[in-house]
Amino acid sequence: MKFYENIVGFYDDMTRFSYRIEKEKPVFQNLVKKHNIKTALDVACGTGLHTILLNELGVSATGVDNSPEMLNRAETNARKRGLDLTFINLAMQELDGNINEKFDAVFCLGNSLPHLRDTVALNDAVSQFSGMLHKGGTVFLQILNYDKILATQNRIVNINYSNNYEFIRFYDFLDHKIRFNLLVIKKENDKVEHSLNSTELVPYLRDDITRILQNNNFNNIQTFADLRGNPFRQHTSDNLVITAIKS
Repeated sequence: MKFYENIVGFYDDMTRFSYRIEKEKPVFQNLVKKHNIKTALDVACGTGLHTILLNELGVSATGVDNSPEMLNRAETNARKRGLDLTFINLAMQELDGNINEKFDAVFCLGNSLPHLRDTVALNDAVSQFSGMLHKGGTVFLQILNYDKILATQNRIVNINYSNNYEFIRFYDFLDHKIRFNLLVIKKENDKVEHSLNSTELVPYLRDDITRILQNNNFNNIQTFADLRGNPFRQHTSDNLVITAIKS
């Protein structure tokens, strides 16, 4: 995807890779223990944050992403931490027939699902997730809470800084979609440079995803505000996390 090709050079700075991998480790340690996860597939893994984190917790985790540039960075990140991991260049609808094993868990985090163009594509992806799991395996999905975003119509997502960069993330609200914009301002000495990259997202709601999970052999569907298991509140939670068990 062109959007990620353009931002891969500063993606880890923007998302605070080094900070998050340590901060999130206890959260994932609890998930691994609670769900008895020994093998995992990290779908839309980006630069490898959670694939690496899971492997450092003793899970045999494989990362897949449809951006070769992001996967190159993921491999570099893994090597820096002394790991030789498997990363595969695949879209989330291309898992079946390309990965010939099943896993205890499938993770699809980082607001990746809204890149899928419609509910048909979303259903295809969730069907693929089901096919990658052992019976009784768990899928973990995380997106932004679009129930709240559509209700409030706040355009500014956030503004953060890292080294010489300023990252401004904001929305344009379109018919049935949201354009996500990333304005990056780089200040170095007396020179200022900027770039603007955009991509369209489908604002899937909790009920959309729950219904599709039910149609693809998942049960025990639960919703949370985060991976720590805090309760999801439709009008106030920033994130939506859904877990489900393959029947």
